Amino acid sequence: MIGVLLADYFAVRRGALHLADLYIGNPTSAYWYTAGFNFRAVVAWAMGLWPLLPGFVPTVRGEEEYSGWNNLVRLNVFIGLTVAFVVHLGLHTVFPTRGSKGDSPFVNTDRGLLEDEQKLKDVERRVSAKVA
Repeated sequence: MIGVLLADYFAVRRGALHLADLYIGNPTSAYWYTAGFNFRAVVAWAMGLWPLLPGFVPTVRGEEEYSGWNNLVRLNVFIGLTVAFVVHLGLHTVFPTRGSKGDSPFVNTDRGLLEDEQKLKDVERRVSAKVA
């Protein structure tokens, strides 16, 4: 999972976020992807996990017999992170997403802060009217 997060933030988005889109839960958000799921992240996570399973299962069972897979599990952070990072970056290169480049301000500067503050006050008034 760490490899996916690092690849997405540092390599795919280059540290730029669409802050307002983080709070939008519909297809207009840059983070909506396909029906709300980023298949690239799921595939990269699975690809980073599967090489470690042959050593992870015996370790969890408490089996002490020596195998190369058991030693591989001890390196899982480095191997899983690297595989997930490379796969996630590769999938985003082959299948780019809308909004994966650039950033946007939290407040829409075209409309100005005052309009956003007015909308917030309207929402607060409606909520307080419903409570009362």
